[in-house]
Amino acid sequence: MNHSKASLEWLMWQEYNIGSRIQHARNGGEYRIPVGPTSYFVDGYDAQTRAVYEFHGCLYHGCRTCYTNRKQIPFCSNGLTLEALRQQTSQKIQKLRGKGYRVVEIWECEWEKEKKEAPAIAEFLKDLDIIPPLNPREGFYGGRMGAACLYHKVNEEEREEIRYIDVTSEYSYVNKYGTYPVGHPDIHLEPENQDPRSYFGLMTVDITPPADLYNPVLPYRHKIGNSYKLTFPLCRECVEIETQKEHMLERDYHCPHSDEERMLRGTW
Repeated sequence: MNHSKASLEWLMWQEYNIGSRIQHARNGGEYRIPVGPTSYFVDGYDAQTRAVYEFHGCLYHGCRTCYTNRKQIPFCSNGLTLEALRQQTSQKIQKLRGKGYRVVEIWECEWEKEKKEAPAIAEFLKDLDIIPPLNPREGFYGGRMGAACLYHKVNEEEREEIRYIDVTSEYSYVNKYGTYPVGHPDIHLEPENQDPRSYFGLMTVDITPPADLYNPVLPYRHKIGNSYKLTFPLCRECVEIETQKEHMLERDYHCPHSDEERMLRGTW
């Protein structure tokens, strides 16, 4: 089922506070509760106390604080207005409470505010390493350009020439002739078999690249300000530190980092 990094943060914070296990998407899967002719998947469930935990994403559930235009139809709503989404969410909560469940709920904007104002929450989240759900679009990258030599003086007596190699339409070629996974996906969370050759599809993984490649292979997006820069590094720490330096001559090309610091995380 759909879940976000923010919802997992909140559920783990609740679990930490109550000292009890909460079943959720990353911990046994979302719990399904039958209600009349239908059934609801809930974000979190504590079987000992029959407590239901619901994290309402503001866009997906029609938050009245964040979205004042109640007739707006979000891209993710199957044609429903924001007000209709809000009513749908309220009906779900009422039905769950009518079945005797204790419902603990929070809106995404409320959680973001709590994270900024509560030092204890910030300290707790600092040690969490939550990988967001795999987004297939993140597995698509742009092209790469790179000069193998930044300066070269030709030998005119030998009629030496400087040339460049340009591979054109490689992206469209791969889209047409390459092999892609199709159909409804099988999702594997932290599988026992960690050999990537055992699977065919997209993976969000941590990879330690070799330290001595002349042309690195894996693309890596590094956020700079409000945008992302596509790089092909052999060390995560190096690219995140050195790209902040404005001038090339200021950059250090010696890597002192450990394998853990060099590790790349991405979707490939």
